Amino acid sequence: MEATAAAYDEVVHLPANINSLNISPLLDHFSGVSFVFTNLEMKKIALISINHSYFGDEITEHLTGVDEIWHAGDIGDLASISKYRKIAAFRAVYGNIDDQSVKDIFPLNDIFCDGIKVFMTHIDGYPGKYSTRVNKIIKEEKPNLYICGHSHICKVMPGQIQLICCI
Repeated sequence: MEATAAAYDEVVHLPANINSLNISPLLDHFSGVSFVFTNLEMKKIALISINHSYFGDEITEHLTGVDEIWHAGDIGDLASISKYRKIAAFRAVYGNIDDQSVKDIFPLNDIFCDGIKVFMTHIDGYPGKYSTRVNKIIKEEKPNLYICGHSHICKVMPGQIQLICCI
């Protein structure tokens, strides 16, 4: 199965073992916003790669109705995510632009189970060229879904684990 993420001119390959997945970049100036729909628990999850302290009111309409928001780092000013945290359940990792105030609240890596085992971090390398840190975590934790931010490119790729989201 293939789908095109037109705003990024990327081809998205969907693995057969994921029931439903839709990648929809929302705003040209707001890099890396995607939606993941899973039939595992029928949740609508918004994935945010970065926001670099930005949160405009126009984003609220795109997040209305989501059950959870997962943020893959580069939050910037903590005040910028206060609206996200009021919209839906929120989880995040810190990124390379984040200061100690963000690092005090959010981890470098987040590993959790939400019907499938998820590993989320900000900087990772590229499939086949992961950093030592990420390789070690993938080998030890064996996640079904791996999410990483930083790249400013919305891409979904099947890999050694069920699904890799580079956002």
